[in-house]
Amino acid sequence: TGLRSIRGEGIVNAPANKILETALNISEHTLWDNTMEEGRILESKNDYHVIYNILKRIGFLTKRDVLTVFSSFHETDGTIYAVGSSIDNLKQQENPMYVRANVRMAGWVLKPLEEDPNSTHVTYILNCDPKGMIPKS
Repeated sequence: TGLRSIRGEGIVNAPANKILETALNISEHTLWDNTMEEGRILESKNDYHVIYNILKRIGFLTKRDVLTVFSSFHETDGTIYAVGSSIDNLKQQENPMYVRANVRMAGWVLKPLEEDPNSTHVTYILNCDPKGMIPKS
């Protein structure tokens, strides 16, 4: 589709571990993401290694779903590195009503601010192929 990587960064007024906890609580994403229909954790190997399925609606486009594995690594200074990517899982068959998007790579660095440990400098990058037909406009 020609979609390129997306990168962003900013300060979030929350501790790094709370940001990660919110990201992992996928079933509640519908409370703040109005494009999300459903999010389910399919498997969890520990608190910070999950496989989840998301169903999204994006305007007039065909609905998308994604099957992703997500892991995080914690440094002694409080910095959290988190990574994710799509996986194939035969137990989770594709729904013919959705196009299965491919997250090639997603990554986050959550670094607590030295001057305010309750605030976090967040950097993220996402490279995703939404698949299907998407108008250039």
